[in-house]
Amino acid sequence: IVPLCLAAVLSCSQAPVKSLGSPVRFAVISGTAPESPYTPYPADLSRLIAALNRENPAIVAHIGSIFYGGAAQGLREEDVTRQIAARPAFFDKLNPVCEYTAGELDRFGGTLELFENVTGKPAFHSFSYGPVFFLSIVSDDAGTASISKNQEERIARELERNADKAAIVILSYRPFFLKTEFAGYLTTVAGADRFHALFAKCRVRAVISAAGEIVSRTDRDGIAYINAGCVPMYKRDAYDRFRYHVIDITNDAVVVTGRKL
Repeated sequence: IVPLCLAAVLSCSQAPVKSLGSPVRFAVISGTAPESPYTPYPADLSRLIAALNRENPAIVAHIGSIFYGGAAQGLREEDVTRQIAARPAFFDKLNPVCEYTAGELDRFGGTLELFENVTGKPAFHSFSYGPVFFLSIVSDDAGTASISKNQEERIARELERNADKAAIVILSYRPFFLKTEFAGYLTTVAGADRFHALFAKCRVRAVISAAGEIVSRTDRDGIAYINAGCVPMYKRDAYDRFRYHVIDITNDAVVVTGRKL
């Protein structure tokens, strides 16, 4: 019997390579939650929405912290639902399609149920834009920087099913790899080397994360591991730093450009 992940590797490696054709541009944002569960969304969030509308990427990937949940002491469900009720005033004005990847603050009561109610999709989900396949994963199962065995098997199946796509992009809150100088600043996914072997065989082009405010890129075996950290909008004294990132995927390259407001 061939193990599931190995079977996926064999299937992926046998799939024909397709051309991407025209470049695909998408944007990455993160950390749009309020500064605390008890404060409103920052008014300057409207500036971010306006900038994204001007940029007009194919997709906006929101990676982590759509509200302030997590394990804050004394946090009540009404503290989270109040935030959720205030979100549409900003995000209903966003023109590009927004896809969501769960982060550490997106849990309440130890689950992602409220997050999934807001986004209208399971936390683990996939979508395509033309010939590019995106897979959004939960990189902190049970609140730790780990991926469950069940989810690992689902990742392998999704990569196998979409091996014929021109490009595959993984969206993850936690980074898999960071530049050496950032070691210790952020927690990376447990078993990253094992997942890299699967990603490399299945011809993944990029793994995009957005934990913290660090911007890091590490390329391994043709895969761009990018942590596109963004400075939260509530930090009004940090306008000289990146608030979102634009990522262009072509047949030959993955190009990341940070944007300030």
